[in-house]
Amino acid sequence: MLTFTRFLRTTTTACAVSLGLACWPVAAATQTVHFGYPYYQPNDLTIHPGDTVEWVHDPDGFNHTVTGTGSEPLCGVGTVPVSCSHTFADTGTFPYKCIIDGHAAAGMTGVVRVVSMPVTAVAAVLTNAVALANGNFQFTVQSTANVTNLIQATTNVASATNWVLVGTITPTNRVFTFTDTNASQFGLRLYRVVEP
Repeated sequence: MLTFTRFLRTTTTACAVSLGLACWPVAAATQTVHFGYPYYQPNDLTIHPGDTVEWVHDPDGFNHTVTGTGSEPLCGVGTVPVSCSHTFADTGTFPYKCIIDGHAAAGMTGVVRVVSMPVTAVAAVLTNAVALANGNFQFTVQSTANVTNLIQATTNVASATNWVLVGTITPTNRVFTFTDTNASQFGLRLYRVVEP
């Protein structure tokens, strides 16, 4: 994916020209499951890592549990008078049931399926450009975490073959700073980030 933002660096000024939009990752969500005798609603839920499930007891005069039957205890073996919640960190299938005698047999069972989100590439955005006193040129890149970013520069955009690689970075988070230590050798330099 090619950057949608480019910087123009001259010996006297630095300016950004934005040419498009960026997509941002979706934040973690909270899903609600209602329960009472003899149900969990919904009883089959698909979420993503980092999401939270909150189980809410619909008052029905009975005690109930939300007890994990797999690797996660979820809300444990104690009764849940009002509500409980669990945040799922890992992918997998997490079955649960009410362990009060006869409730699971009557239908109080459920499952939470935690599936990976597809990696959403974020169009690279270059910001905070500054010409440093030592002649270097520095800017911040907002990009996709754990994806290789090729920082390229040119002094002439008239030809697509004029771009040269000036750095390769695979950031562990979405934002990183890049410094072009050779910028002082050029009167004009444009930058872009390519995520192959």
